[in-house]
Amino acid sequence: MAMDKRFKMAVIGCGPRGKDHVKAAIRSEQFDAVGAADIDVKRLNELADAHGIKGRYTDYKEMFAKEQPDAVHVCLQPFLRVQPVKDAIAAGVKAIVVEKPMAFDFTEASKLVAMCKDAGVLLVVNHQKRNMIEWVKLREAVTGGKIGKPEMLRCSCFGNVLSQGTHMLDMAWNILGEPEVKWLVAGAENTVSETPTHPGPRNALALVEYANGVRGSFAIGNDSPPIPNSQACWFWCNIEVRGTEGKVEAILDEGYKRWDKEGNLVETQVSRWNDEFQGAGQAKLSVDIASALRDPAFKHPQRGESALVSFGLVEAICRSALGGGKRIEFPLKPGEDALATWTRSEAAKKK
Repeated sequence: MAMDKRFKMAVIGCGPRGKDHVKAAIRSEQFDAVGAADIDVKRLNELADAHGIKGRYTDYKEMFAKEQPDAVHVCLQPFLRVQPVKDAIAAGVKAIVVEKPMAFDFTEASKLVAMCKDAGVLLVVNHQKRNMIEWVKLREAVTGGKIGKPEMLRCSCFGNVLSQGTHMLDMAWNILGEPEVKWLVAGAENTVSETPTHPGPRNALALVEYANGVRGSFAIGNDSPPIPNSQACWFWCNIEVRGTEGKVEAILDEGYKRWDKEGNLVETQVSRWNDEFQGAGQAKLSVDIASALRDPAFKHPQRGESALVSFGLVEAICRSALGGGKRIEFPLKPGEDALATWTRSEAAKKK
């Protein structure tokens, strides 16, 4: 791949996700890892030793001043992100990557997007799963007309709206070609999921209508339909789209399939949750960051404005559920953050 130069990247938060981000950024061959920051020195040194990073800091502001990175990956919990993002903008960082979910409430997510947009800084949310080959093939089939006019979307995933639900809602919208969302109705279990870092309703069901006429059904939660013969419950992630000329389906850690109108299997693609497939998808996110840094006209697929659409769907699910199945019209209007009913008390425990 031809490139003008390699950019400098740094990471704040050296836990498992921080390690994955650094590994993928280096794999992209677009970035040099110049700095890592964490208040846990053991974790900091483990990550830095693994990737030969010389710049090691317990104060990320010092890292910004000394290393002057082009891109920073903020791999902290959602309730700890706003200040590092503000400080990164002030330090002149050109691109900021945050993990999903992008925040614990819709107001804060909107502020993050607006803050970066006003400063001319690229904000990217790590919806890396849409870069994996099974979901890429699914999108190509739907948007390329291989199944005719799409009519129905069916999705299910293990994990609540903040753990796997954000990925599922984002991928489904992207697979359909990113149409406007018209309305949503939903119900949710009034119990916080067991996932400690992703507080939210344990289970949720939603019906969504998109502007292209497709209606999508979503089963999101710890009691969502299992995938037979799957290696682990976290791989119970399934999207199916039916059209006038056939159907397509993708399952995480298994792959993609397409059937024609007569029900004949005509196309397949194997995929696995390993370094070959998932790692390549994560690296693509950094490749696209480099493209955006070189060409301001290039729109990063996982930019903040895009991620705010799927995060808005999460918020709408919570608003509808708390309203007894109330129909939520889009675009969302400002109001009380319904998602925060589940997240604020949990986040407060960790401060």
